[in-house]
Amino acid sequence: LTMVSVARQLVECGIPVAVAMKYSLEVETAKAFVPRFYEGLLAGNDVASSVTDACRHLRATAAERPSHLAEDWIVPTTYQRV
Repeated sequence: LTMVSVARQLVECGIPVAVAMKYSLEVETAKAFVPRFYEGLLAGNDVASSVTDACRHLRATAAERPSHLAEDWIVPTTYQRV
């Protein structure tokens, strides 16, 4: 099972929202994503908004990471019930 499959199954089982990675996330990218994601949650933002903000942060700071990680901002994704 991939992380995306697990996230989808969690939502299908009734979990309201799950964050997954479309493929493996490099440590350098995670170091940039995770703090921004949790800052959003602590500020009272919902999960989807926090993921979006953290992805925008990854894209805006891509030049600070090795070039092969520049497109990693597209890796995190949110699954949620509608």
